[in-house]
Amino acid sequence: LVPEQYTLQAEREMITGLQLPGLLDVEVLSPRRLTRRIRENGGRSPLAPLDASGRSMAIAQALTQVQEELSYYKRVALTPHLPDKLSVLMADMQRAGLTPEALSSHAEALKPGALKAKEGDVAKVWQAYLDVIDGRFADETMQQQDVRNRLIPSGVMDGAAVFVYGFDVLPGPMIELLAESAKVCESLTVTMTMDAADAPDGRIFLTQRGSAAQLMKRLQEAEIPVEWRYLPIRDEA
Repeated sequence: LVPEQYTLQAEREMITGLQLPGLLDVEVLSPRRLTRRIRENGGRSPLAPLDASGRSMAIAQALTQVQEELSYYKRVALTPHLPDKLSVLMADMQRAGLTPEALSSHAEALKPGALKAKEGDVAKVWQAYLDVIDGRFADETMQQQDVRNRLIPSGVMDGAAVFVYGFDVLPGPMIELLAESAKVCESLTVTMTMDAADAPDGRIFLTQRGSAAQLMKRLQEAEIPVEWRYLPIRDEA
């Protein structure tokens, strides 16, 4: 599994580096190709995909519907850029596993003030947005969840030796997909360029270590044996 722009080069390097006659038992996939393969084998959602523009339009409609119920955002509910800002915020919360109900409950527990009002409003808009698209559309986060749910039934990763290479960091959706793959594949090896925290330039790789740690956590939560190993530094002399 490699970045989109690296698939062709990776195929060439594997053939020459491993001295293979071809790639009969080896397949190089990008995240996009993997998603396509999962949908081909495991089916796809009947809901129409909703892109970023469509998501913002649906949020704008939701804002119009609940404007009179808002407090923090009431006066700016119809401003042009608010749907885009709320779209990013809501997508982050979706990826974190939050729901409008959970956010509303958290807001209720806060002391009166701007934060309480803001969280309460976001929860109302979020629920209204879900009602707008319910049964008709699936936004990006929903599509990623659907692909993850279909991965095991698709059989794409069954018994495979999976190598992940070439990514600077592991995005959240990829971490979830890899954690799901690890349940059925023969092995999962993820390589990243980074140094340990106590290395002379360790602080430069804080983001890389953070994403690797997130994958480790997801694998441990699934009770999948996992090991984090730093390779020895080669002496260039």
